Amino acid sequence: ALLSKEVGAPVRVQWTREDDVRHSFYHTTSAERIEVALDEAGKVTGWRHRSVAPSILSTFAPDEGNVLPLEQCMGMTDVPFDIANIRCESGKAHTRIGWFRSVSNIPHAWAIGSFVGQLAHGLGKDQKTMWLDLIGPARTLDPVAAGLPESFWNYGEPMEEFPIETGRLIHVLNLAADGIGYGKVMPEGEGIGLSVHRSFVSYVACAAHVKVVDGVITVPEMHLAIDCGFAANPERIESQMQGAAVMGMTTALHSGITYENGAVMQSNFYDYDVVRADNYPQNVVTHIVPHPFSVHATGVGEPGVPPVAPAIANALFEAIGTRRRDLPMGVDV
Repeated sequence: ALLSKEVGAPVRVQWTREDDVRHSFYHTTSAERIEVALDEAGKVTGWRHRSVAPSILSTFAPDEGNVLPLEQCMGMTDVPFDIANIRCESGKAHTRIGWFRSVSNIPHAWAIGSFVGQLAHGLGKDQKTMWLDLIGPARTLDPVAAGLPESFWNYGEPMEEFPIETGRLIHVLNLAADGIGYGKVMPEGEGIGLSVHRSFVSYVACAAHVKVVDGVITVPEMHLAIDCGFAANPERIESQMQGAAVMGMTTALHSGITYENGAVMQSNFYDYDVVRADNYPQNVVTHIVPHPFSVHATGVGEPGVPPVAPAIANALFEAIGTRRRDLPMGVDV
């Protein structure tokens, strides 16, 4: 309106989708590596997770390339496993990035969830057993009280009121697995994958059914179980989990940005694809853990996304024996 007033004529100022796809700042790129040590009985005794990614600090000011403590604490340094020796390392990366739902939880959950599936196969265990072995018994964890720095980030919530409760993690894993019928014999070319993650002080598990049809990855069914404390509006929680299924599948299968001669090749939804109705699960079931009002309500908008992609990857491996280690995986096998 101000420009139009100055020039005395209509003025159109628009940031197009093509502008957005080609010139916006993208979600963090990340390289993740996990190694474990095993004892003679095959029990995991050591865990080392290395992550190299740029920091969101770059959006606001020049940075040294180190990620912020809050980014490390998004599903990496707060790994709730019953392992005697855990070490997490972050490297430097210099790329300006932008916002994305679930932020650094996505690459961390992708690495951990996929690795658990791979570890299960290597040790001859099923995925659920592997997850339960790593999580260990139900207990309450306070990383700061255990000696980690005061900078340990708990999504802005006091750790004494919002501790890490592995029993809640176990419960949502069982809910999602039981809901989808994990353990049943699957036809050739089909598989079920599991993943579970704590973020924004909520606990979410995903069980995904993958079916390869004519060389294309499809996801006929998905179960998401969430423990977010007191559920003030269950209908909105369900819709958030359905949206998380869309975004998690899109992250897993589509939406890659590629470059040629320094320019972004994608421009709009015809070449920057998202999950559409023809490949959205026919059945997305949300399991909400009930709690009384006395249990703090916690995050719902972002926690549903991180476990979706690793669950799909684990299901794909069960279906065809192929392990995908990069996002997006693509839809073709």
